[in-house]
Amino acid sequence: MSAWSTWRAEHGATITQFFGGAAVSWFLLRVSTLAGDPLRTTLAALPLVMVAVAWIARGSLGFGGLEGVIVAGWTLGLAHRVGRQLLAMRPLLGQTLPSRPSYLFFALPFVTYLAILPWSTERRPPDGDEPYYLLVTHSLAYDFDADLTDDYADGDWKGFLDRPIGPQPGDPVGPQGEKYSRHNEALPMLLAPSYRLLGLGGALATMAALAAALAWTTLRLARRYPRLSPSAALWGYALTAFTPPLLLYSGQVWVEVPAALLSIIALDQIRTEARPGPWGWGWKRWLGIGLPILLLPLLKIRFLLLAGPLLVLAWWYAGRPKRPLLVIAGLLAAVAAGILIHNQMLYGNPLKIHTWQEVEPTSYGVVEYARGFLGLFFDAAFGLFGAAPVWFLVIPCLFVLIRERHPLPIDLVVFSLPYLAVVAPRAEWYGGWSPPFRYALIALPLLGLAVGPWVERRRDPLWRGLGVGLGLATLAFSLLWIAQPGWTYNFADGRTYVLDHLASRLGLDVARLFPSSIRLRPATWIWPLLAFTLAGWLAFARRAKARGRGLRTAGLWGGALALLSAAAAIDQVL
Repeated sequence: MSAWSTWRAEHGATITQFFGGAAVSWFLLRVSTLAGDPLRTTLAALPLVMVAVAWIARGSLGFGGLEGVIVAGWTLGLAHRVGRQLLAMRPLLGQTLPSRPSYLFFALPFVTYLAILPWSTERRPPDGDEPYYLLVTHSLAYDFDADLTDDYADGDWKGFLDRPIGPQPGDPVGPQGEKYSRHNEALPMLLAPSYRLLGLGGALATMAALAAALAWTTLRLARRYPRLSPSAALWGYALTAFTPPLLLYSGQVWVEVPAALLSIIALDQIRTEARPGPWGWGWKRWLGIGLPILLLPLLKIRFLLLAGPLLVLAWWYAGRPKRPLLVIAGLLAAVAAGILIHNQMLYGNPLKIHTWQEVEPTSYGVVEYARGFLGLFFDAAFGLFGAAPVWFLVIPCLFVLIRERHPLPIDLVVFSLPYLAVVAPRAEWYGGWSPPFRYALIALPLLGLAVGPWVERRRDPLWRGLGVGLGLATLAFSLLWIAQPGWTYNFADGRTYVLDHLASRLGLDVARLFPSSIRLRPATWIWPLLAFTLAGWLAFARRAKARGRGLRTAGLWGGALALLSAAAAIDQVL
């Protein structure tokens, strides 16, 4: 490595963290509504304090094991500031949602992600497929090729990892012994410029920007759906941007975040109302639809299962003429054929390391589909509700939207079901050493917008009680996931770090009481049955207010129990 590369590897992350913390502090100071309140400057200084904590932890000076407690407290202050700022930004949406929301709705999640990035990076280095994406990024940034032979030999992984890595099983080998990665180069090409400038910190900051752009685009998409008020759109945006799982993926290198961003950009253009011309929609709109569709399979071949449904939705909403869609369909077929041919020539397998039987829907039975689809949401270790219980509100809200014949559930099913039907029955949905809900992350923006009915009913004691209880539980878990990032990387044994620590305190096998789609048990089926029953009752009960007091009390007690459980786990680990 050159002297510049060595210096950048040693100090690039530190510089990125410092300027990231300074940017967050400046932003909080500028947008704060607490003028004249001493808390204003205190909150603004907290991002730099967090950076200092990370530096001290790196230097092994420590705080006697209290670093996690300090970060959790700082995160709670940041959450308070973000909540206040969201309320202050509500007038920016007006009485009718704007077609292009203020870019402050991009800046707020972006600086939030940058604020938690230094600590999460120090506590949890890249894992799973992340180091290989970063190694390809390094090779593209410095060698301008994807041949990793010299990168493995020279130990270029030292710039972002403290342990050696070698080729993954099944990685292709060139005719002259060249070593390549099984992973596509599209995402590393995007990360290469920032990585060349600032190393790992620059690459992760780019991923944070992509996650913030996904949140902003979600808010923009809200205008395309009827009967979604600005308040409902704001809550959907906040749920998507500031809760797990996107909060956890914002500083990690996975293709699902850019795939979700491309999909929502295309869907936003598809749903836009405009007067068609001789070629249907204008060329800018066709570019906004066609380019994301063509880029999706270049990120990962399985994203063809997203590009196809998006093309179907475009066909449904476009009207006539259909000629531009035929052009996009032809180009997509050419891209898909080119990828398959390239993989066959380089890997000896058009699907790289997978087989056609793995993606054949008839290869799996009803039980495999049921455990996979339920596991994506209910599994205690790898499901959406286990990471952030507040997302349970999506179920009764979807029932309400279906009852009202709202188009959002239709778009959600058409867009995501073909992809999830291939992913869910396979073991991949809980693998890969990633935080929960990775493979279904592409559906997160639409799920976030689906909470609109809760916003409209939040004055109802029943709905409010459930939302408050689940929201408090999610806040507690979010503090834990940020203070201890490794706790979201559970082993595939039907247990979790949280449940194991809770069991050690209570002396009980608590894990058996919670659903797992990896090790099937009665709770795997009981929890979804109860959840759907409760959701259906919420959505269709006519006298919800009269019967709301008992459920509100139950929701508050449930939130209190979740808070006590999280507190016990935090006490054990911190």
